[in-house]
Amino acid sequence: MALRVGARLGPYDIISVLGAGGFGEVYKARDTRLDRTVAIKILSSADTDLKARFTREAKAIAALTHPHICTLYDVGHDAGTDYLVMEYLEGETLAARLSRGPLTLNDALTVGIQIAEALGNAHRAGIVHRDLKPGNVIVHRDGTAKVLDFGLARLTGPPAESSVEATTRQTQTVPGTIMGTPNYMSPEQVRGEIADARSDLSRHRSLRKRCRSTTVRWEQRGRHGVEYHRA
Repeated sequence: MALRVGARLGPYDIISVLGAGGFGEVYKARDTRLDRTVAIKILSSADTDLKARFTREAKAIAALTHPHICTLYDVGHDAGTDYLVMEYLEGETLAARLSRGPLTLNDALTVGIQIAEALGNAHRAGIVHRDLKPGNVIVHRDGTAKVLDFGLARLTGPPAESSVEATTRQTQTVPGTIMGTPNYMSPEQVRGEIADARSDLSRHRSLRKRCRSTTVRWEQRGRHGVEYHRA
């Protein structure tokens, strides 16, 4: 369900549309209780799998506190709509920035290091992102990068059991299922194998290369029919 500008969702007043994806929309809004600007992601589908992904994202982000991971403020349900409330970041996605050309070497190193630190924090909490790509990174106006969208996150190992134990059963992937965005998939994701922290590092490598180039090439056809190239 798309929201109109000026609508009220719980205690939040909708200001404008920020973007839309396969399972919902993201809005700029005003928290009427704390008088601050926030970003609200809503789930516009009743699909069970998408709702599980939405819940998984909320629990994964709530388990993480890091300057380079978008902060979750609130979750809610109003008039049949599920929503997440996150910090509002003035900036653009890394994908939008790269659409204008590659980053300078210094900027690419800065963004790459910040994203690596965010992934390290998630991995120490037992969380694998599994969908790292330029579209899931926001670059603030001051140059700070923040990782978004933990909807495909998977929990691994004992650290996750202590921090977000309630989501463990929801984040397992059936072998053979391909998860993630093709251009940035790790080889094991392309093969439909279980992804761990090393898969995030492989995606991070692809993202770093994209920061300094104009395209990501995928040339070799794998056994699942996905073309990929790890140059």
